[in-house]
Amino acid sequence: MLLKKKPRTWIITLFLLFILLSPNFNDNVRAEDPSDSEYIKGLINILRSMIDFNDDLNPHPFRYVGIWQSYRTMNIEGDMEFELYFSAPILTQIQLLGLINYQDSLKIDVYHVNSDGVKTLIENGNKTIKLVPETQEYIQKYIVKLENVNVIINKNEYLAFVIEIKQSEKPVESFAANRFDTQVVSRLEKIANILRKIDDPNLQEIATYIDIGLENLSNLGIGGKEFGALVNVLFSSAFYYGSVDYPSSVKFYNDDSKEIKVYFQSEYSDFQYELYSTTELFPFEKKANETKPTTSTAHAWPPILTEIDELKSLENISLDSEIVNWLVIWALYTIGEPTEEVDTNKVTYYLAENGKLTTDKPGETSTINKELSEQPSTWTATAFERNKILTNVTAYLNIYYSKVLTLGKVKINATLKKNGKIIATDEKDLDRTNIFELIQKGPDVPTKFTFDNFDTSEEIWYTDNLSLEVSYVNKPILGSLRPVKINYGSDTYPSNIILTLKETDNIKIGDLKDKEVYSGGSAHYIVNVTSKNSKNYKDTVKISAEVKEKIGNWDIKVIPNELEIDSGTVEKVHIYVNSTALNDTVYDVDKIHFFINATGKTGFDTNTSYVSVSRDAVEYGFEVIGPEEIEIKHGSTKTIAIVIRNRNKGYIPDKYSINTESEHNFNIIVNLSSDEEIPVYNNNSDENKVITANITVEVPWYTNIESDELIIKILSSQSDRYPPIFEKSFKVTVKVITPNILERVYRLFESAAAKIGLTGKYAGWILIAVLLLLLIIISIIIIYLKKRGFVEIICLERIKEIVPDETTKFEITIKNPYKSNLTYNIQSKIENDTQGFDISVDKIELALQPGEEKVINLLVKPNDNVKKDDWCEVKIIIRPSNKTKTTEISTVTTIKNGKTDIRLSGVIHWPKIFKKDDRVETSFKVWNHGNVSTGKINILFFVNGKEKNKIEDVIIPRGGYADIEIPWIADSVKNEVYIVVD
Repeated sequence: MLLKKKPRTWIITLFLLFILLSPNFNDNVRAEDPSDSEYIKGLINILRSMIDFNDDLNPHPFRYVGIWQSYRTMNIEGDMEFELYFSAPILTQIQLLGLINYQDSLKIDVYHVNSDGVKTLIENGNKTIKLVPETQEYIQKYIVKLENVNVIINKNEYLAFVIEIKQSEKPVESFAANRFDTQVVSRLEKIANILRKIDDPNLQEIATYIDIGLENLSNLGIGGKEFGALVNVLFSSAFYYGSVDYPSSVKFYNDDSKEIKVYFQSEYSDFQYELYSTTELFPFEKKANETKPTTSTAHAWPPILTEIDELKSLENISLDSEIVNWLVIWALYTIGEPTEEVDTNKVTYYLAENGKLTTDKPGETSTINKELSEQPSTWTATAFERNKILTNVTAYLNIYYSKVLTLGKVKINATLKKNGKIIATDEKDLDRTNIFELIQKGPDVPTKFTFDNFDTSEEIWYTDNLSLEVSYVNKPILGSLRPVKINYGSDTYPSNIILTLKETDNIKIGDLKDKEVYSGGSAHYIVNVTSKNSKNYKDTVKISAEVKEKIGNWDIKVIPNELEIDSGTVEKVHIYVNSTALNDTVYDVDKIHFFINATGKTGFDTNTSYVSVSRDAVEYGFEVIGPEEIEIKHGSTKTIAIVIRNRNKGYIPDKYSINTESEHNFNIIVNLSSDEEIPVYNNNSDENKVITANITVEVPWYTNIESDELIIKILSSQSDRYPPIFEKSFKVTVKVITPNILERVYRLFESAAAKIGLTGKYAGWILIAVLLLLLIIISIIIIYLKKRGFVEIICLERIKEIVPDETTKFEITIKNPYKSNLTYNIQSKIENDTQGFDISVDKIELALQPGEEKVINLLVKPNDNVKKDDWCEVKIIIRPSNKTKTTEISTVTTIKNGKTDIRLSGVIHWPKIFKKDDRVETSFKVWNHGNVSTGKINILFFVNGKEKNKIEDVIIPRGGYADIEIPWIADSVKNEVYIVVD
C-alpha cells in the first residue's frame, strides 16, 4: 500500500514545493510582486535565522523530539531501553557483498531540560546505530538500549528524547536530479501551457502556480540537486510512532525501581511555547507520556507517505497539515542559504602540484593530469593547528580511464595515512567512460570514496603527518596499455578529500553560570581549565573571550590569558565581565552573550554565559556623616545634624526615610531637609547633592540616666521599591550631664519637705538644717562607742619573706584596755587559697587584767605542697569571752628562692621486643628534687616525632615522685621515644 503511494507522492510533494515558493502560499506572508525572487530569498533567510538546525530541540526534517514531563522529583538510573519502529524501503534492504549498502543510521540523544530551559545531555544518554533490516517487511521493530544512564530530574522538569535518522545517499537521488534538470522542468512547462488553454479558472490558476514556481526555482538557483534530495527522502527510513500498530516507546526505572514506560505521541507539546521555543511558526516537539496509543492511524517522521492522503484537494493544503509543516522545515534545511559561519570541524584538502594537499581551492588554472599506477601517488597535507579526532572521511577524485569498451573493471584504491600508518582506505570501480568524457578528457563527475573502516576515536596530533595515496588495483586485460589518470588542481577538476573532525576532550572549561550585575558593575567568574592528553604533554593554553551578542557597553578581561598546564592538572582563570554604563537607563536593557575559549595545541573547548544589567543586582548603600557622641545637660535639648550621601552601586538615585529609637525613650524630633531623590555621590564632583537630617534630643529634669544610645535607622526608598530592602543604623551616644551632688541633695530635701508638709521658698533648707543637727548628735554617740574598745592588738612586723625550708614567727602583743578582767579566745585562719603552709599559735586563750598586755607567737611553716612564688595571709581573730565584738589583724608570708628540679628515672618498655602495630607500655618515675611543689605539669609522650599519649595536671610535691605508665602502639621495628615534661 505504501509503495503504491510513491509515484503520487513525488507529484504532490513537487507541487507543494512550487506552492511553497509562491508568495501566495500563505495569506499572512505575501509578496508585493509574485515574481520577486529577492523577496523569497529574504523570507527564506529570515525563517532560517529563526532555526538552529544544530540544536537538537529545534525543528529538523529528520529529527523527532518527544517531550516527557516528570510528575515528581526522581533519580533515573540503569538501562534505558527504546522500542522503535522504522520503515525499511527496498533500497535499504539491498546489500551486495558489502559493495552496495544504502542503509540509514539512527542517532538517539536524551536531554534533561531544567525549569530555566537549559538542556544537558544525560550521562550515557546517546547512541548511534545502523538501521539494518532483518526481514523484508516494510515496517520493522528495533530495540536500542542505553546502558548505565543516570540523571536527577526535579518535579515538572523534562526529558527530551531526540530520535534522528541519518539518511544515506541513494542512487535514485542522482537519477531524480538528472531527470529534473533534463526532463521534468520542460514537461512542467508543457503542462502549464496546456492548462492555460483550458477554459477552467482553477486549472489556469494551477498553470500560474507552475509558472511562478519554475521562475522562482530558476531565480533562486534551485534545481535537480534539491529535488533529488527530496526524492531521496522517499527511499529512506522513516520513524513510525503513536499508533496501535507502531507504539514506539522508551522504558526506564526510577529510584523506587518502578518501571516507567513512555510512548511517543503524535500530538504537539506545549514545551516549545512555554520554555524553549525560538519560533512559533513551526510546531515541532511532540508529547511523550505513559498513555499507550489507541489510534490505528499511522504516524511517521518524515510524514510524506503517511500524510499524503490528506492532500487530495487544494483545500487541505495549509500550514496546519503536518506534511506541509515538514516540507517547510525541509525546504529551509535543504535550499536555504548556508550560514556565514564556517564549519571549523570540516576541512577540505585539494590535491595540488608537488604532491601537496592544500586548503586553498583551485582557481581557473590548467588541469594537472597525473598517471596512476600500482605504486601509490602521494599527496601530503600540512599539520593541524591542534589535535583533532577524525569522524568522517570522504574523497572526490576526478579519475579518468579513456576506454569506452572494456572487459572488466578498473578498480581504484584511495588510502589516508598518518605518519605512514593507514588510517582509512576505500576501493571503487570506475564507471564506464562516455563519449563526452572522451572529448573533454576527463570524468563528468568525480569518483566518491567513502572511508568507514577507521577508528573514530583515534587522535590526530598537531605534529602528525597526513597523506593521501591513490593507486589502481587492476586494469582490464585488453586495456592495460591505456593509462589511468587523475585530474586535479583546477576549478574544473578540484579533486579533494574532506575530513570531518571533532575536538578532543583534552582541554575542558568549567561551567559558567549566568549572572546579573548593576549598571557599571562587574561579574566575576573563576573558571577551571583542565588539561588531559595521552602523552602527558605540557600544553600552552590560550584563554580568550568572544562576544556573541551584546546590547550596551561591555568590557571583558581574562586573567591570565595564557596558561601552562600539565596533563591531568587544573588551573584557574579569572573572567571579569564589566558593564561600562554610566547611568541607570540600562537596566533590563543591557546584556551580553559571550564565549570563553580555551585553545591549546592538544585541544579546544568553549563555554558560554549571559550577563545582564538588572536591578536585582543593585547594591544599595549610603554614607552617614554626623557626631558619634553628644553631651546634653539634664532638663535641656540639643539638635544634631547628620548628612546622608547616596552610595548606591549602579547609579540609582535614592531618597530616604528616618526612624529613631532611644534607649531610655527620650523624646526625639526628626526634620529632613528634603524628600526628593538625590543622585549617587561622586567624590570628584563639586555639584553633589546630599540630604541633611536635623535630630533634636530632649533630656528630662533631674534624671539619673547618665547616657543613652540613640539609634537612627535610615531606609533606602529605592530598595523599598526593588527588594531586598536596605536599612542601615547609625548610633549616637548621648552623654547626659546629670544633677551634681548639691542639686541631687537639694532635690531630695525639697521632695521630702513637700511630703511632710513643709512649704515655702526655704522649706528644703529648713529640712537640711534639722537633719544636719541630728547628724551631729548621732556622730558624737558613734565616736564614743567607737572608742570604747575591749582589746588592742599590736604587731610591729606583719609581712615576712622566707625560703621554702624556713619557719617564720610573728610576735603579736595583746593588751586589755577595758576596766575589768577579760579572757580572750584566740583564733588563726588562712585567708587566701593555698595549701602550701602550716600555721599554729602558742596560745588559744589568754586572761588579762585591766591595762595588762602579753605576747603570743604565730608560727608559719611551708609544707611539701608549697609552690614557687606562693604566699600565705594569716588572720588572727581575738574575741573577749561573753562578747560578740571581735578584733582582727593580718600577717603575710611570701616565698623566695623557690625552684623545682624535675628528673626522670627507671624508664622501662614492656615488652622489650616488639614489632609494628604491637601495644607497648612504658613506665618510669618523675622526681621533683626542688624545694617547692611542681604545681600542675603535663607529661607528653612522642614516638618517632609524633605525639602518642599525654598525661595532664600532674602535681609532684617537693622531694616526691610520680609513677607513670603510658601505653602506645609501635610504628615500626625501630621507634625513637621522647618524653617531655611541660
